[in-house]
Amino acid sequence: MAYSIDTVSRRKFDIYFRNTVTNKLFDEVISNTTGNIVWANDNRTVYYQVKDKTLRSYRIYKHEVGTAVETDVLIYEEADPTFSVYVYKTKSDKYLVISSESIL
Repeated sequence: MAYSIDTVSRRKFDIYFRNTVTNKLFDEVISNTTGNIVWANDNRTVYYQVKDKTLRSYRIYKHEVGTAVETDVLIYEEADPTFSVYVYKTKSDKYLVISSESIL
């Protein structure tokens, strides 16, 4: 299970992982995210969005549960500061989609 918590009230979420069978928390914590968590179909990989200093979602990373956060793979980075990026699954759960949307 994955869940996110905002402890500073700035929409900066930390992502945590818990084994629902043993109820044990995993060691890794992913900080400064949007809180959005998208599971891959392998049930061990998640995709998440990271914010910049203006709180704009600008990077998508891939994380494998049980590994160090420092080894997460950057999937996409939006360089244009007028755009934010999002990751989600299609309704069929077959595909992951990365969208980039302008605030203007």
